[in-house]
Amino acid sequence: MLRSIWLCDDRQRMNNEHFEVFHNFTNQVVEVAPHVHDFYEVLLFLRGNVDYVVDGRSYKLRQGDIVITNSMEVHRPIIHDSSSYDRFVVWINPKLVMHITEQLSPDFPLNRCFEGSRSSHCNLLRPDSTSFAHLVQLLDRIIQAQSLPAAKRMMPGDELLQRLLLLEFLVLLNQAYVGLEHESKSDVVSDHIVNDLISYINQHLSDDLSIGRLSALFSLNRYYLMRRFQRVTGLRLHQFIIQKRLSYAKKLMMQGQRPSQAAFEAGFNDYSNFSRTFGRHYEQTPAQFYRDLALNFGSAKHQV
Repeated sequence: MLRSIWLCDDRQRMNNEHFEVFHNFTNQVVEVAPHVHDFYEVLLFLRGNVDYVVDGRSYKLRQGDIVITNSMEVHRPIIHDSSSYDRFVVWINPKLVMHITEQLSPDFPLNRCFEGSRSSHCNLLRPDSTSFAHLVQLLDRIIQAQSLPAAKRMMPGDELLQRLLLLEFLVLLNQAYVGLEHESKSDVVSDHIVNDLISYINQHLSDDLSIGRLSALFSLNRYYLMRRFQRVTGLRLHQFIIQKRLSYAKKLMMQGQRPSQAAFEAGFNDYSNFSRTFGRHYEQTPAQFYRDLALNFGSAKHQV
């Protein structure tokens, strides 16, 4: 297996607009900031002493675990010691998953595991060892193909082969999810107040989410609420809300909404402030992101 040393890569944007696969490790205690993607992420855990936090829920990982992260969930690993943290990671554009589903498997949506993990508030999947090994093998084959010398990497059909491997990976991942989705999950630690607060935020992104209003709704002192939230999630409450709103605005634009409309529905009442905040987080303006969608996927809905 090919793998690379990972120290702390804070890149949160894909270099490939469709999908990326990594196999890397670290033997250092790396501090990873909570973050959110506009793409799906699948982590296949090989070894280490690691907890994984997703939207305030903390999972104690075991060898052979899979963590499924939706495109709007704030997450991070907590690495406890210098024992090797070894894992495969897959980043997948949701639009690619939807496109494959529409073309090839309308009766078996390949985003079921991602959407289901969010609605069930459980991101941990523990398949049997044979299924896990098969998934790892598929990802290793993709990495092997991507790691060939440039002269051999562009053989006719190579890109198609990688997509077929990804398709097989998605089918098997969803089959494993369907087989386990009704089982109870262990090694999950959560805070019921923070969980309720996050659920409320996720369902009311366009509403007033000021600290004063949230503390009144939950009948808690504002400073106590903020300290408790940061202790559980690693993020200040205001930062968390901004990340969620930005991610939701990106999702709406990916669904065809114009930047101004997406900003309003995501809770930004001032477009210029939205544009500045978006630019600081993603290093491009909302209009540029919207135009790039049309270039990458050729959709008439994304013409500015």
